[in-house]
Amino acid sequence: MSDTETPAQQDAPVRRVVEPFVYFREHASAIPGLGGRSRSPNPNYCFHTNYFEYLSGVVVFHVFIRNARATRGEMEIRVHGYRPDNPDLGIKLVTGARIPLAEIDENTLTVQLRISAIPGVHYALFAHYTDPADLQASAIDIEAEEWGGETAEDYNEGVAPDSVLGMLAPEAAGSLVARRQATLTMPGSQPCTQAQLDSDIFRTSWPQVGPAADALSRWRQVYALEMLRHFGFLNGGGSVLLLGEAPAAFEDALHAQDCLIALRSPAEVANPDLALKGAGYFDIVVCLDVSSHCRSREDIATFIKLALRRLMRGGMAVLIFDYTDLPMAGGSDDDAPVLKREHIEQIALRVIGHGSTLVQLAFPSGTKSDILPADRVAFGFAVRR
Repeated sequence: MSDTETPAQQDAPVRRVVEPFVYFREHASAIPGLGGRSRSPNPNYCFHTNYFEYLSGVVVFHVFIRNARATRGEMEIRVHGYRPDNPDLGIKLVTGARIPLAEIDENTLTVQLRISAIPGVHYALFAHYTDPADLQASAIDIEAEEWGGETAEDYNEGVAPDSVLGMLAPEAAGSLVARRQATLTMPGSQPCTQAQLDSDIFRTSWPQVGPAADALSRWRQVYALEMLRHFGFLNGGGSVLLLGEAPAAFEDALHAQDCLIALRSPAEVANPDLALKGAGYFDIVVCLDVSSHCRSREDIATFIKLALRRLMRGGMAVLIFDYTDLPMAGGSDDDAPVLKREHIEQIALRVIGHGSTLVQLAFPSGTKSDILPADRVAFGFAVRR
């Protein structure tokens, strides 16, 4: 089951009425006559709910804008996630929708937003204008449908053996994103950057995986091997689940470290739910090109979730997908299997909420050689169960 499907375990949702104006109780909405009595410091503010923890699993928010009338403008409604037990992670965008307001004349304008709620994370809806608007409305009503459906295994609480590998645990970071530059010497969850391609460790380490002529392909392999070596997973005797296509030289490098490799072919990984169901447990799970097996951003999130289920407790997954820091082209490209920073942070929040430890994220600063070497590059995502 993917995160976008309504779970079969619960026939009817738990329904909750959500008050739209209580977070900034005194602030007047940019929609005339709604909200509090005091002018908001944000002239585009429309509404903001309180943060609540919802039943784990699928939650569908229904926003009803009553007697909606407008001739121009655009409103964005966002769902934000926040972990009260770790406020340093900050407030993260979970999902959102933009609503064109030109020539609106409806008794009830309805907007739906869907999330997969995770334990320990609280969610709120926030709406604001992204273009000057003249929306008139008599009221805003919000209802949450909590479908649930998550299981113990979804939160890595299912039965799994312990890995005996791994001597170094990921640092307990106070923030989701590191301020330091991404390197291969101290690897984090990070994209390929020009500085890494220019580094001595990239040029000289793991010569068996091929020359630097095919730099981006070599980076995927060197990154995965350096990540596993850094955290002590190449000390010999580890079991590896290798998902999808990988160069023979990469397999040879793992065999040289006395790793036992189980393979799932690209054809098998095309349906990860079937390929990973009942696949057993491994010290290490690696996929060098997740995006090639996915059709959308949500597919990548589901792939990562399913891959983590195959780890022993204490095991490590290194999953590499496509990343860009450029605006999406629009149309079908809006949900192509290539992630931007905000998408990665959303997935990271889910991984943390599901009980795993993420190797801290690092993004390029854009200065000097700390830049992407191409418009679309590989991003390594490393997780310890």
